[in-house]
Amino acid sequence: MTRNVPAGALVLAIVALVYSIAHFAESGVRVPLSLPKIGQIEEEIPPLVEYLHGRGAVQSRNPRQYGPMFFLIMQPLLTTIGTDPESLSHWLYALDLACLAAAFLLTWSTLKPLVPIERRRLAAVALLFLWLNFAPLYAILGVKNVEGWELALLAAALFWYIRGRRIAAAAAIAAAGLIKLLPFIFLVYFLLRDRRTFAYGCAAVAVVLLAGQLIYGSALGVRYLPRVALSATGTSFALGWHENISLKGMIAKSVGTVTPGSRTIDGVDPSYGSEMGAGQAGYTVVLTRPQMTFVRFAGLSAQLALLAWLGWICTVPAPADANRIAWEWSLVAIVMLLVSPQTAFEYCLLAIGAFSYVLVRLMADLPRRAAPWMAFAAATFLVANILPRQIVNRLVLVDALREWSGYVHFTPSEAYQFFGFPFAGLLLALAALWQVRPSVHAHAAR
Repeated sequence: MTRNVPAGALVLAIVALVYSIAHFAESGVRVPLSLPKIGQIEEEIPPLVEYLHGRGAVQSRNPRQYGPMFFLIMQPLLTTIGTDPESLSHWLYALDLACLAAAFLLTWSTLKPLVPIERRRLAAVALLFLWLNFAPLYAILGVKNVEGWELALLAAALFWYIRGRRIAAAAAIAAAGLIKLLPFIFLVYFLLRDRRTFAYGCAAVAVVLLAGQLIYGSALGVRYLPRVALSATGTSFALGWHENISLKGMIAKSVGTVTPGSRTIDGVDPSYGSEMGAGQAGYTVVLTRPQMTFVRFAGLSAQLALLAWLGWICTVPAPADANRIAWEWSLVAIVMLLVSPQTAFEYCLLAIGAFSYVLVRLMADLPRRAAPWMAFAAATFLVANILPRQIVNRLVLVDALREWSGYVHFTPSEAYQFFGFPFAGLLLALAALWQVRPSVHAHAAR
C-alpha cells in the first residue's frame, strides 16, 4: 500500500479518523444517551401497549402507523423492559447502533470487489469516514427511530441479491417495507429487473401480513397496506410539514404560506386543521385551494416523471454484474427519498449506501475528471454535512435566508431543511451517480 498511496494521503486518513472518532463520541454516544428522546416510537407503540395489556386486537387511529414487522420487533422489547422512556431509549439506541454496524460491514463487503486491491485500505478508511460523519445517522441515533433497522435490511438485501440469494433478498425488502413503507420501492425494482425475486418478495409480504393478521388482527393484517397507502396519498401532515424535503414537499413550500398551526387564514384548503403545527416552532405550510390543486398536479407530475426515468433505466438491457446492480440499487434509494410524499432529513440515512457506492467508484477510478467529484463533494456537504451543523448553517448563510424570508421563527436547522439544502444534496447525489454509471466506463473502455 505504501508504494501506491502517497504519504500525505496516509496522514490525511489518520487525521480524518481521529476527527471521526471524536465526532462519533460526541454526536453518536454522548448526545443520544443524554436524553431519552424517542418521540416517534412513543407515537407508534400505543396500540401495541394496549394489545399487551389484553385489550383485544390492535386498533390504531394513526394514519402513519408503522407496520406489523415493527410490532414483531418491538413486542419482545416492551414485554421485557416495559415502556419506561429511559430504558426503552437505551435499548433502542443499542439496537440502532448494532444495525448501523451491520449495515456498514455489509455495504463494505458488497462494494469492496469494485475497488482494486491496492486501493482497498484507503477506500475502507474513506468509507468509514463518510459513515462516522453522516449527519442523518446521528439524527437517527438521537431519536432512536427505525431507519437504522431499515438500513440494515436494505444493505443485507443488496448483499444477498448480488450473490444470487434471491429469497433472502426479497424477504429483507419485505421486512423493511413492513416496518415503514418506503423500502417497497425495491419491490418495484425487482418487478422491472427480476420477476422471480419480485414474486418471492410478494410472498414474503403475504407471510408477514398473515402473521400480523393472526397475532394482532386485521389492522396489521389484511387491512394494513390499503389503509396506510390511502393515508400516504392524502394531504394532511406531509404537505404541511415545513421540514419536508421531498419533491412534493418542496413544491408545496415554494407556493404555500408558513403560519402557526393554530392560526387559520382565508381560503385555506379544508384538509388543513389546527393540528397541523409541527416542529420546534409549531409552524406549518398552508395552501389555498388553487395552490393545493397546483401542488397536487405538479407534485404528481414530478414524481411520475422521476419514476418513469428510473423505470426506463431499470428496463434497459444490461449485464447483471455486481457493479450494475449496486449502481441501480443506489439510484432507487435516492429516488425513493425524492418521490416519497414525506421525507425527513433523518430519512436520508437510507441514502448512505448510494453515497458509499459513488465514493467507492471514485476511489476505484483515481484519477478521473473533476465533475463527479464536485457533485459528490457538494452532495456530501449538504446531506452528510461532515462538519457540525452549526458550521454548515453559517457556510450556507441560513441566518441571512431567515432574515430575507422573514421566517426568523425557525431554528437554523429547521430553516436548513425548510429551504431545501438536503433536497439539493439528494439531487446532486443523483447527478454524481449518473456520472459514475457503469455504461459510461464500459463505453470508455471500448
